[in-house]
Amino acid sequence: MQSPNARFSAPHRLFEALAAGRPLLTANFGEIGHIVSESRCGVILSEYSVPEILHGLDSLSDPVLLEQLKATAASAGKQEYNWSRAQEVLLGAYGRLIPQEPNDTHASLPEVAAR
Repeated sequence: MQSPNARFSAPHRLFEALAAGRPLLTANFGEIGHIVSESRCGVILSEYSVPEILHGLDSLSDPVLLEQLKATAASAGKQEYNWSRAQEVLLGAYGRLIPQEPNDTHASLPEVAAR
């Protein structure tokens, strides 16, 4: 995939699957591939082809592997890929982009977010 959108974004379904403790089946491209690989919460396909997808699904029929992937998916969703963590990252990024003046009487980004 050459699209910047595919490379730098991840679908909401990814985060919903993690929150639900569901393992993922994806190719190793873009942000989704990075998250699944880093979190070890699914099966990474070498390509999107019928044989490769069938092989990935077959590997998920192993009950031990399936339970392990469910646990790591749930942990990734709870610990790293959630709204609280996203808020921290976004507020930090916005804070670096919008510097506060020393005598600024306006509310800080975390104060605004807490309202």
